[in-house]
Amino acid sequence: MEERVELGEKSGKVEGVNRVDTDTTANDRIVVLGDRLMCLGFRLAGVSEGYEVSPEKGGEIIAKLIEEPGVGIIIADQRIREHIDWRLAKKIEQIAKPVVVFVPSKEDVKKPPKETLKEMIKKALGLEIMR
Repeated sequence: MEERVELGEKSGKVEGVNRVDTDTTANDRIVVLGDRLMCLGFRLAGVSEGYEVSPEKGGEIIAKLIEEPGVGIIIADQRIREHIDWRLAKKIEQIAKPVVVFVPSKEDVKKPPKETLKEMIKKALGLEIMR
């Protein structure tokens, strides 16, 4: 018979396991910006806050969300990235929180990527880890 272990604030220590205290980010929100299909897809994955926005309007929403406390991750449609102002793009690259991730839409998956994973990691970390 398996023993059930309750997790959360009430749990003390679980023998043989180091607890990682994530209280500072546990309440951070994950926000999705994109078309209806993208928002519904992330809803199925458990993300409860999604906004159906056009690529042209997405930059404005990202700018507001960046300033909002409690937002930890912004997942946005790749087409929004193509419409944002260069100043906002630079700010997104420089801030640590919230993390802004652009994911390809259904149409973008068919196109070759503009930036490789290697280039994205180098840009994010400032160093080359894959050769």
